[in-house]
Amino acid sequence: MRRGNLPAEVSSFVDRRHELTDVRKLLSSSRLVTLTGVGGVGKTRLALRVAEQTRRAFADGVWLVELAELGGSGAAGADGRGRLAGQ
Repeated sequence: MRRGNLPAEVSSFVDRRHELTDVRKLLSSSRLVTLTGVGGVGKTRLALRVAEQTRRAFADGVWLVELAELGGSGAAGADGRGRLAGQ
């Protein structure tokens, strides 16, 4: 059974083997990996590809959480952290 909420890929993925390898390596030693960069460089797309490729390693599934939706300015501020923590 496939668990999680990853959206289906509807477009092609430009070859980013080096970045995919780097993120998978980081994920193998940490439960949380943060990708940073300016808007539009493909952080979400990269994260989704890694999540899809590694989902079998996570018995409870792989889940996408859109943090940008939690803050008014597009950033997860104190309000967002409170919601994630269940406060």
